Amino acid sequence: MPCPHCGTPNPPDNLFCEQCGYDFTTGQAPPDASPATPAEPAPVELGTTRWVVIVEVDPAWFALKGELSEQQCPAASSATVTIGGHTTLVGRTSQSRGVRPEIALDNDTGVSRRHCQFVREADHISVVDLSSTNGTYVVLAGTAPDEDSPPLSPGVPVALGDGDHVFVGAWSRLTLRKS
Repeated sequence: MPCPHCGTPNPPDNLFCEQCGYDFTTGQAPPDASPATPAEPAPVELGTTRWVVIVEVDPAWFALKGELSEQQCPAASSATVTIGGHTTLVGRTSQSRGVRPEIALDNDTGVSRRHCQFVREADHISVVDLSSTNGTYVVLAGTAPDEDSPPLSPGVPVALGDGDHVFVGAWSRLTLRKS
């Protein structure tokens, strides 16, 4: 199937164009190749609810999935990212491929370059696995992941609520919060 952005033929089950990165799931063109600016862009209000993602190292997740990394579990850390646009990419940065995720988990080698994305529709938010190598896992607020937690089916949005957790890679926990 030809990419509507660059015309490159792609297999019909691809979620992204292999040449330019066009997102077949949302119809979004790839970001331009200009260098990223250091300032964080202003959030775009799509509804009255504002969402943030708290990104943390989770030792319990590392105990379950640490074999995905050849590294020790890093020290505890936390960062908060505002979900501003319609989609927010989670992954690892690749300058050569022009991949610059809004939530960059560059130190977690268990995370794919285009691992998953948050999709915001009005006041609701969902997560979609983008055919990641090691899967995306959703654990509802107030519960903990275990070895029986199933990965999401690629390309299928899963609705999230305040306090729900998304686990990716070898140690990364993303907690959704209304702000």
